[in-house]
Amino acid sequence: MHLAAVLQQKGKEIVQVYSSNSNNRQLFAKRFSCQAADNLSSIDQKSDLYVIAVPDDQIVEVMKGFPNIDGIVVHASGFTSIKVLDKMKHFGVIYPLQTFTTNIEVDWQKVPICIESSDKIVGQILEELTLEISEKVIGMTSDQRKVLHLSAVIVNNFSNHLYSQAFDLLKSNNLSFDLLLPLIAETARKITIISPVQAQTGPARRNDNFTIQNQLKMLKDFPEIKEIYQIMSDQIRKKYNE
Repeated sequence: MHLAAVLQQKGKEIVQVYSSNSNNRQLFAKRFSCQAADNLSSIDQKSDLYVIAVPDDQIVEVMKGFPNIDGIVVHASGFTSIKVLDKMKHFGVIYPLQTFTTNIEVDWQKVPICIESSDKIVGQILEELTLEISEKVIGMTSDQRKVLHLSAVIVNNFSNHLYSQAFDLLKSNNLSFDLLLPLIAETARKITIISPVQAQTGPARRNDNFTIQNQLKMLKDFPEIKEIYQIMSDQIRKKYNE
């Protein structure tokens, strides 16, 4: 949805959508005023670009039923190799490095977009298109993109899980998660100025065993958080205090 929306804003026509989920298909078609195809064999074969935006484990299945067309076929996955598309004449990857949530706007100009292509001509077309969306477009191999995606999981998905754990801990003690927002914002701001290694603080960084042991006791009713706390503290102490 987000990619289709920004492309439409840039004057690109969204011709058609296909989804195996009829409800999603109709919602997309209504939002972007386009046709809805109920199977892959009936997709429009005269379009310039086809974007496969499905979970990684479904891309191969989609390609099995994809017709042989002249347009450029891309997927938007961070982890899947470009090779899954190699039965097509022209193919590539457009991977926006960002987290997307329904009804939450994104500043696309600041979103790094990683592209890969089957040949130089396709690469030039994808670069020109994505530069209309973002000021930061990077050519990248499938192997590089896999490492980037893995790193993104760590800094985004894992950190958000920690936010969720802290939210539950605070809620159980009648405290608001909003109290942490300035700290979260400052932590994110700081690593735009210095490296994460330089920015590390806290009891484990100081090798403050007294605080660590007492906080572990406080987490006796939160075994999952306690386990994460112990693992993280051990790793930080090992990194900074050997």
